[in-house]
Amino acid sequence: MLQSATRTDKPAARRRTYGLLALALILFTLALALPAPARAVVLISAPPSSVTLGRSITSGVWYQSYSAGPRWAKISILARDRRVLWSRQVTASASWKYYRYRPRRTGVYFLRYKTAAGATSFRIRVRR
Repeated sequence: MLQSATRTDKPAARRRTYGLLALALILFTLALALPAPARAVVLISAPPSSVTLGRSITSGVWYQSYSAGPRWAKISILARDRRVLWSRQVTASASWKYYRYRPRRTGVYFLRYKTAAGATSFRIRVRR
């Protein structure tokens, strides 16, 4: 009698296990399909790696209007020894805003963006 009771429980246990596996697979697929919650994003423009003397180093920011959160950005131009030559605290808008700095000498400069997401730097060589 114990054997027959055990045999009848196996299909029920198997159905329960398959049901749980199917549920886990559905939940996992939904988790992959649903978008992650978006953070506010201030996009920045990358400058060219080199600029001719007399031309400007152009920096730009843009805010994704559908994301919520901080819109601020700090743009700085630094000399090779990391001295700040030019700096602007800006508020990004739903359209690109561009800012220009015209270097007075040849050499290496750094364009640094600071946003709520972190800091990013670009190395720019100014040549004749």
